[in-house]
Amino acid sequence: MADIDDANTFNAARGYTDWAALSSPVREAALVRASDYIGMRYALRDPSTGAEDTLLGTARYIIARDLATNEQPFPIRAETPVAKEAKELAGMKKSTEYGDAPADPYPLVTSLLAPLMLTTTNAVTFGRLVR
Repeated sequence: MADIDDANTFNAARGYTDWAALSSPVREAALVRASDYIGMRYALRDPSTGAEDTLLGTARYIIARDLATNEQPFPIRAETPVAKEAKELAGMKKSTEYGDAPADPYPLVTSLLAPLMLTTTNAVTFGRLVR
């Protein structure tokens, strides 16, 4: 589990005063939800070095702050592209908006955790062994 003191230090060093204004139970709940999200969304190998632990902790703190405050100091959430189309026929106006749901709500975290992700290589071979 991410350590609340480390999360406080991370946010204080970046000047995120909104994190400090949250109550301790809210911060702890946000860290738990962030850990749950990372565990469900990313297939990670076990960190073997302190540097990898730091990457994982940073990812938790970024997501926890976003979950707790819904403020984004930098684009950690993917923006949904929207296309707007307006038509007017015989005095009637029709306006339609199209948008794709983002595949990854935290692209910054995904790129941060890329070195820790398991590679999945599956291969199927068909053939016949001839001796």
